[in-house]
Amino acid sequence: MDKDGYVLDYELAKIYGKEPNFCTAEIYKRQWSKLNADKEYFADKKIIEKEHHKGKYLVRFEGLEENQFMKVGRDFYLTLMT
Repeated sequence: MDKDGYVLDYELAKIYGKEPNFCTAEIYKRQWSKLNADKEYFADKKIIEKEHHKGKYLVRFEGLEENQFMKVGRDFYLTLMT
């Protein structure tokens, strides 16, 4: 998906070992789109702090006030952990 911006069903079948249904393919596509949108938005920002509260993934970066956080997607938050 990174190169072309889309993924075909047979390509997903190669990755996951079985043919996913349409709903599963859409879930993967939405996750990929959200992750890339977060990466692009936060590319030039220095993240100072990250928090996880009851299913919300929050980050604070330079330029925000002390108690201001921005909500990010789960996959992006997990990439910050590594």
